[in-house]
Amino acid sequence: MNSKDVRRDGFGPWYEFSIRNERGLLDLIPQKTGVYVIRYKSYFGRFRGKSDIMYFGSSEDKKHGLRRRIRFFFHPGKTQTTSKRINEWMNTINGFELSFITRCKRKKPRALETDLRTKYEEEHGEFPPWNRRA
Repeated sequence: MNSKDVRRDGFGPWYEFSIRNERGLLDLIPQKTGVYVIRYKSYFGRFRGKSDIMYFGSSEDKKHGLRRRIRFFFHPGKTQTTSKRINEWMNTINGFELSFITRCKRKKPRALETDLRTKYEEEHGEFPPWNRRA
């Protein structure tokens, strides 16, 4: 599974996901529930096959939605270990991109996120790199 495969779920276009593009990216992301995918600029090896997908995530927070969730990657709290790890990667490596959807066909955002991770794991024998616990 790669970023081309998630097009059928409505993902695309892709936006620069970097510290220097924080304001521009956050201005594009709505305060709605939804699902997001983070990819890397090129394919990398997995247990089985190759992929460019680094992370699947979602937000079901109806008040703040995706914008707040994505903002945590730029300003992680003390207990947000995943956000801290992703922030460290963004501070050291360029080439990450993010895509999101706010309309999930017949599913709640969390269910779609789970389905995407499951499909990824079935194909590659492991979760995307950033969906693992450190």
